[in-house]
Amino acid sequence: MVTLTIQSADDIVGAYLQTLGFSADEAARSAPSLHRLLKLNETVGDDLVLHMDQLLAQKAADLFPDFSGSDKERTALIKTAYLRADGAARWGIDLWLKKKDKKMDETLKKSVLFGAPAMCLGAMEPQPIEVPHPTSFFLKKVRLLKRKS
Repeated sequence: MVTLTIQSADDIVGAYLQTLGFSADEAARSAPSLHRLLKLNETVGDDLVLHMDQLLAQKAADLFPDFSGSDKERTALIKTAYLRADGAARWGIDLWLKKKDKKMDETLKKSVLFGAPAMCLGAMEPQPIEVPHPTSFFLKKVRLLKRKS
């Protein structure tokens, strides 16, 4: 079991960045600057994570305007795209910046995974069930044995 020692809000931000593919060292270096950049005033870990998730959900809403899901689904969508595109190595914390990076946006759009479409209930057509006849099975085995000899 993994034990995390949290001493400051930067530790929480660093752990959050590690879930997005940052190495432990890179997350520790990037966390204070991201914390200052986003002006995160929250001191409770859950509030910090919620705030960062909301920022990612807003970014996902801008990137994927046709996606009609909840904020949690949008956040998961952009996190998955960021991980698949190896965003930590490519862009670092630029995902949270307000500036537009067309190359990053295009790459994230290409890396996105969309779920299966919603199910549609309807009448099921009857399926024919063919019961194998024991003699046909026996005849196939006999023919197979004759071929081999």
